[in-house]
Order: sequence, then structure tokens, then C-alpha cells
Amino acid sequence: MNFFVVGGTTIDRDDSRYAQESELLNRTMRMLGSEIIRNGHTLVVCSPYEGSADVEAVKGATMSGAERTEPFVHFYIPDAPSVRVSLMELKQRTPELRFQDFISRGPIDLENEESRSHAWLLAQLCALDRCHAVIAIGGKPTGPMSLLLPLAETRRKCIVPLRFLGGAAAESFDRQRHNLQDKLGDRMHVLVDPEKVDSVIEILQLLAADQPAPAIEQKPRKLFLSYPKARPAEADFVEMILRRRSLKVFRDEGDGSGNLTVVGGWIEGEDE
Repeated sequence: MNFFVVGGTTIDRDDSRYAQESELLNRTMRMLGSEIIRNGHTLVVCSPYEGSADVEAVKGATMSGAERTEPFVHFYIPDAPSVRVSLMELKQRTPELRFQDFISRGPIDLENEESRSHAWLLAQLCALDRCHAVIAIGGKPTGPMSLLLPLAETRRKCIVPLRFLGGAAAESFDRQRHNLQDKLGDRMHVLVDPEKVDSVIEILQLLAADQPAPAIEQKPRKLFLSYPKARPAEADFVEMILRRRSLKVFRDEGDGSGNLTVVGGWIEGEDE
């Protein structure tokens, strides 16, 4: 499977907490990168720059001890000479690295911050399309991850948001909390404990294997809730639980003579 690692610190370098946060990011991502490769998977990343979760995961991948001759890291990068230079410099610093690069073709003006941000987002979206699951950690709440992760959620991509560093990944965790709880149960603690990073691969394999077929992913699931009018409180509770799971609920507006029933299916049309 292809596992896409994305993230970074949540605070600026001049913040007094940066060194501690950076150390935690580096340690956990190196462990995760190593586990991904040792378990026979492929690491997908975008950034070749120091200080990113991407590079630390790559370093862990090269230290995994796994004997693999094929490229075990896939880089998705913008079509910019400076980015390619940085990637080759990373290769020189880590000669054990075997990678394949995928260039996202698109206009980029390195002098323009907005253009540069769009180019990186395009590369990340390409990586998102080619991966089986996303592992997100940290990321500034107002940075690119604050857009990438909601897009991935909207596309019903398998996302494992590690909450212990805060930031955009923690916001994604909070948005998905109920769905994750349904699927992981008492394994949820793995996503909030940095000492449990070596167990994330098990979580990834569990969630990725549970992904619906792509054709089904494109249609939102809608449910019809029928209930006796004498039991509105129960119906309210059931509707709340379903809506927390991002399901669209329609309530019976009839005479209320039936039993409490939930019926699921695909409802075609634009305004159903």
C-alpha cells in the first residue's frame, strides 16, 4: 500500500516551544517511516525540505534495515528547478534512499507566494489521489494542511490524524472523532499518544482495508428515519448519531403510526 505522510510543526521557529515540538515530530516520524517500509509498504511524501514530517519519515525509511531494490519512497513535487535541486541534495545526504519522483505540471511563479502555495497543493492532491491512506501530523492551522485535509475528508479518503502535536491534524481528528471511534474503538489512544506511533501501521492497514469502492465513495449515503410521533426523543437521538457520522437524514413527516425504523439507500437527484 502507498501511505502518504504530510505535516510539520505548528509554530514558528522563533517560538520558545519550537525545539521541543520539532524533536517530537522528528522522533515520531522517523519511527513511522521505518515501520512503513519494514512492513512492505511505500512511503509517499511531497516536501524535500528539512523540518517537514516528510523528510523525517524519509530518514526513518532509509534506516528501516529492509532490503528493497525498488523505489520505496515516492516524491510528488511541483515542476520547479529549486525543488528538484533540494530533492537531489536530500538524496546526497541519504545515499540509502531509493525514490521515484512524480512532477505535477502546472504554472508556478516562485516569487509569488500564492502561486507557490497553489503549486504545492497541486502536488499534494496528486499524492492524495495515488495513496491508499493519509497520515497527518501537526501543520499550522492556517497553512496548506488546513485546506488539504478537509478536501481529503470530503473525498472520503482514509485519514489517520495524529493528534498529539495539535494543529491542522488535530482539527481533522476532531472532525472525524465519531467515525474513528466507530472503527477503532479502544485503539483510538494510538492517535493521541506519541509513544504508540509504532502501532499506527496496524491502524492504517485496518482503516485502508475498510475503504468503500471508489464508485460508492462518489455518492453520499442518505437515510430515511421513520418513527412514532409519541417517541420523538428517541428519533432525535438516532438522528444526532447518524448526522455525526456525516450521513444525511430525512425524517418521516407522516401520521407517525409506524415503528422506529432507519432505512438506508442511494437517493438520486439534486435536491433530495
